[in-house]
Amino acid sequence: EAGPNRVIKVGMVGPKTAARFTSQHYLPSSVRSNLAKSLITERVLWPYLGIEHLDASNVKTWMLESLERDHFYFDLNAQGLERQLEKFLRGRHGPVFEG
Repeated sequence: EAGPNRVIKVGMVGPKTAARFTSQHYLPSSVRSNLAKSLITERVLWPYLGIEHLDASNVKTWMLESLERDHFYFDLNAQGLERQLEKFLRGRHGPVFEG
């Protein structure tokens, strides 16, 4: 079982991607690839993540009730620092979903 504090996804959005940051993340039909869609389709991981059933009608609710998000904000002049942090977090925490 994944247990508490398991990292599910590490990702990055830019300053012009508010929709991706606030809503598309939770809607499996909104974009080609997102966490909601991955959670629904990767059923082999459900027991590991404590999921009994997910589909388009309940994935957002499950995510909001079961997951937490951490946010890191960068000054636009700190170019490259955000990518370095993303690499570090991926290497340190080994997120379940990547790519």
